Amino acid sequence: MKNKNMTLVLALLLIVGLSFGYVSYSTRVNQSSTSKEVGKWDVEITNVEITTNGDAMDKNYEFKEGTLVLRPILSTVDDYVSYKVTIKNKGTIPAKLGRYIYNEKNKEEHLVFTHNAPKEELGPNEETVVELFVYPSDKTFEDGKSYTNDFTAIYEYIEKR
Repeated sequence: MKNKNMTLVLALLLIVGLSFGYVSYSTRVNQSSTSKEVGKWDVEITNVEITTNGDAMDKNYEFKEGTLVLRPILSTVDDYVSYKVTIKNKGTIPAKLGRYIYNEKNKEEHLVFTHNAPKEELGPNEETVVELFVYPSDKTFEDGKSYTNDFTAIYEYIEKR
């Protein structure tokens, strides 16, 4: 009887031990975490400063996000309009220049449009200044007439990987 009780106790201990072993083996540890810091994307034109000479002007320029529309008006050979365009990465994600496009709505051979290239990479809170310049063409410009054109500048930054 003593052997029978001992065998029964050992069998119960074996069953309990196997049960705990199975439960611990089949239980998965699910560990997840979330970051409180979320990346923010925000690269845009933040400012445009205009300098004019003579009778030149641009009262109708406008900008939104990465697009700038210029409408310079020049009347004399000494006129010019200079634009200093500030592009800033106001976000937390590093950016690189995908492309930039300059387009003339109505090709006006009386006006010449020049520019420098924007900075290729912008880290968080970094900015670049692009200078645009519109002046009369020496060959076709007639003093006393007003010439104008719509120029569009698009600055497309993408996530730097």
